[in-house]
Amino acid sequence: MILKFNVRGEKLTCDKDLIITEGNKGTCEAEFVFDAVWDNYAKICIFENEGECLPVAVINNKAILPLAEKMSAKIGVVGVKMLEDGAASTRISTNMLAIDIKNGAASSGAIEKLEKDAEVWEIHLAEMNAVLKDVEDAGKDALTNLDEKRAEIVKIVDDMSDDIEARSQEAQAVIDDLGAGIEEKSQAAQQVIDGMEKEVAEASDVVAELVRDAMASEQAAQNSAEDAQLAAEDSIRASQSAQSSEAGAADYAGISSQAYEDLLNMINSGDIVLAQNGKLPLSSIPATATQEIYVVESEDELTSLTAQRGDLAELVEEIDGVRTITKTWQCLGDASVRENWVVWGTSYAVQSGNAEHSNTSANATMINGHRIVEMSEEEFSNAVKDEDTYYLVY
Repeated sequence: MILKFNVRGEKLTCDKDLIITEGNKGTCEAEFVFDAVWDNYAKICIFENEGECLPVAVINNKAILPLAEKMSAKIGVVGVKMLEDGAASTRISTNMLAIDIKNGAASSGAIEKLEKDAEVWEIHLAEMNAVLKDVEDAGKDALTNLDEKRAEIVKIVDDMSDDIEARSQEAQAVIDDLGAGIEEKSQAAQQVIDGMEKEVAEASDVVAELVRDAMASEQAAQNSAEDAQLAAEDSIRASQSAQSSEAGAADYAGISSQAYEDLLNMINSGDIVLAQNGKLPLSSIPATATQEIYVVESEDELTSLTAQRGDLAELVEEIDGVRTITKTWQCLGDASVRENWVVWGTSYAVQSGNAEHSNTSANATMINGHRIVEMSEEEFSNAVKDEDTYYLVY
């Protein structure tokens, strides 16, 4: 029977009820699980039976409990650390746990009678001697078989050693041959690798050159596209201007034809009398035969003018400190209707090719919303710089 205990510091516990039977001898074992506090301590199990203290050494954390002949008992553990001279240095002790002792068969007095009966012990002794004889014979047979097996194993090992040696020599020869072949193939492979690395390097240079050329071509194409777009925009503006001029010329042709016809009718009817020099007086010329030019500060002023068909309105703005005509409209009908005013001629953006910037710059134009000005280095040093202007200095 095994009683299992846990020892944590000075506390001794058991997970089950502590019950043993009276009269047992050498069969009740106590097994302990100690924590680190008990390291390096010599441990002693204290078994107390009705006030009688019976110490038992704890070996490998186990102790055989002595004979329990009374009805109550207690158990505890003491640990001692010894000095080099054998004297106790420190000591640790646990609490005592109660053990319940029950009546057993050995307490009926039969054990004492058996101990006095020699015949019983002679029977047991004979049986034990027979068992020992059987064990001895079996041991001899086992030793004999062991010697025979040992000899067989030695022979097998010797044979295997010889075979292993021969195979080892053969394997070494194969390894040597493979090593020589591997060295040659390794050198050949290295030469191939070196050649490939050289080709890769050369190919990389070629690719890099192609990439640079491609990027340059792409940039040139982009510049050409931008130039083409600007040229297309200039062409569209010029076409629009030409269409406006053509429309204006047609209007003028109609106006002139009508005015000439009216003039002949008036002369024939006597409503107009020629001057002595043979010319018409200004008062006799119809208003539609003359062209008035109005000056406006903004486009919104167009519909407020008392203009007639054919009259012009010029938008005057201050450019670089100079009042400049930047846009011109012509009236094609009722002046109070905005749709009757159309752009006439070219705008300032088209005319600005010969615009002046500062006092010395010339040949300005517009590129992507910025003007570009060409001038000499001396002119550039004296010019007033504009953030929205690109300068070409020669």
